[in-house]
Amino acid sequence: MVHRDREGRSLRPDSTPTAGRKASTSGLFRSALAGHGIRPSVARAGSCFDNAVAESFFATLKTEIGTAVEDTRDDARRDVSAYLGYYNHDRLHSTLGYRTPHETRISYRHGLALAA
Repeated sequence: MVHRDREGRSLRPDSTPTAGRKASTSGLFRSALAGHGIRPSVARAGSCFDNAVAESFFATLKTEIGTAVEDTRDDARRDVSAYLGYYNHDRLHSTLGYRTPHETRISYRHGLALAA
């Protein structure tokens, strides 16, 4: 699968990596990402922590709102949007000291404002 930017340009270099060309292809790919303003993942290859936060969120989403198929996309959007409001403003997160993401974000911004 070739990933493309909004204008349809390929984000993958022309050559497919092989054992001998892996380093140069990786460099070309990183250059292509930088040229499109995309920051690559900072994790090492094979790291199980690379998508840990996203994987945890989607597992929680599936558990808490279920996996039922909605009648329309608008119904699905409405349900997910309502869940995101709950998740960010009402649901306490143990990794955030039993605060909401919104409370954490506000306290972080407040700390930055005081430091400036």
